[in-house]
Amino acid sequence: MLGRSLLLKASGASEIAPGVPWTPANISTFLWFDASDASTITLTSGAVSQWNDKSERNKHLTQTVVSTARPVVSAAALNGLNTITYDGVNDYMDNPSVGSSGIQSFFMIAVFRMNTGGNNEDLPMGIGATGANRQCRCFYRANGGTNVGFAGFSADIASSAYSYDIGGSYHIFEIGNTQLTGPNQVEIGRDGQATSYTPSNSLLAATDGFTMGSLRGGAIGNYYSAISVAEFICLHYFPTTDQRQRLRGSLAWKWGLQGNLPADHPYKFSRPTV
Repeated sequence: MLGRSLLLKASGASEIAPGVPWTPANISTFLWFDASDASTITLTSGAVSQWNDKSERNKHLTQTVVSTARPVVSAAALNGLNTITYDGVNDYMDNPSVGSSGIQSFFMIAVFRMNTGGNNEDLPMGIGATGANRQCRCFYRANGGTNVGFAGFSADIASSAYSYDIGGSYHIFEIGNTQLTGPNQVEIGRDGQATSYTPSNSLLAATDGFTMGSLRGGAIGNYYSAISVAEFICLHYFPTTDQRQRLRGSLAWKWGLQGNLPADHPYKFSRPTV
């Protein structure tokens, strides 16, 4: 160690080693799907039949019911890393045992691209079920809409001013809530910027599983989404400001989207470290 220090001094290099990159593994995650990690992806006949959850809960996504409804890996699609693409026709993966009963707050952040707007509505990912008398916690594109929303059964919770950029680029999208009722408890954001909203309806805990590519339930076909997903993280709590900034910065630098962060973002010019 002393020899290395002397060598660094002789060469004029800094004695401070580069920091270890901060990742979502540094906080408690409820769900975590990472398309760049090939070890988490099971292929069957060239399509994804299982996508393993990297969180401590091991709530893996599967598609074992309909072989033609499996998404595919898009090789080196973003910053040289793989993404997973759902066709918007019938592709979806789910885990029926995921729920949020008893949870007062949560946070979802994801890197994905909305490839097309879909025929009806889009629900790229969410906890809940169609037709169930409870709110569906999700990213949501209303019929004919272009902006990221937060939706529930029978009524939209909030519609944001953040565009999906349909058919454009990948972005870092986020939604969350700080409590189940009350003003300004919903947050929706894109690329490191977020806004609080007062929802048009109260939130209720959902118990009907987690789905990616649509939403579970009888009307699942109304919500198929043509998306390419790089990474998705769900927390069953609303993170601190520092945790949210680190999540945004970590995802941005990993997937080559740091240029999208606002100029005053603390990780605009360097990735977060431990």
